[in-house]
Amino acid sequence: MKRIIFFTLCLVLVNNCSISQKAVVNKNVIIFSGVKQEEETKRNLEVIRMAVKIYYSNHNKWPSNLHELVSEYGILKEIPFELIIGSNKVVEEFDGAGGWYYKEGLVKLNVKGKDSKGKNYSEW
Repeated sequence: MKRIIFFTLCLVLVNNCSISQKAVVNKNVIIFSGVKQEEETKRNLEVIRMAVKIYYSNHNKWPSNLHELVSEYGILKEIPFELIIGSNKVVEEFDGAGGWYYKEGLVKLNVKGKDSKGKNYSEW
């Protein structure tokens, strides 16, 4: 019973994705700044990580790339944006140019620099 409730909650989080996607895509929505950007980006990071875990629990393997979560399996409607730079691109080699880093189940923010608390974005 707990697993079903957890899975349902995960699907709700993943399918609803986040406000920040709309903030970047829809010009009528205010784009957050500063700490709010970081909060929304962290939320988007957790949404992606949860989608990867759902994929793994369904297929017993990690997706080869994050786009599999959208195109083939429909766990995500689209890859969410990170709001530090404003990108949703996915790379397999960290370059700090924005978006997400993904390799074999590991999802990280692909942004150089430090957050408002002094922690490297790539360490989230």
